[in-house]
Amino acid sequence: MCPVDEHPAGEGAAATVFEFERLHDICGDDAGLEREFLEKLLATTPAALTQLAAALAAADPARVRADAHALKGSCLTLGAAALGAVCQQIELAAHRGDLEAARALLARAHAEFERLRAVLDDYLAREHE
Repeated sequence: MCPVDEHPAGEGAAATVFEFERLHDICGDDAGLEREFLEKLLATTPAALTQLAAALAAADPARVRADAHALKGSCLTLGAAALGAVCQQIELAAHRGDLEAARALLARAHAEFERLRAVLDDYLAREHE
């Protein structure tokens, strides 16, 4: 399956919602392992976003940077390019100490996660057909 060619609304960025070829490469085309990784990503991302929001609420740039970095790594490793790109922007904003920008980007991260969830839910549902 090819990458889903959807781009972040209003950004004109080339980040793909999900790069399925990346997932296939790291899983060696093992469908069971792919499913496990995708289900874990979908299950753990909401908590990671909540943790990131808590770090922002605490005005803790080091924690924001670390939390954004961790989520970025998970996303980019598996192929969630658009969400990973937003997390990278949050990480960089926190590094600059610009928590206001990081807060605005967190809203984009939530939106990207909803787009990701829709794409992956559809993909996982089609696997059962």
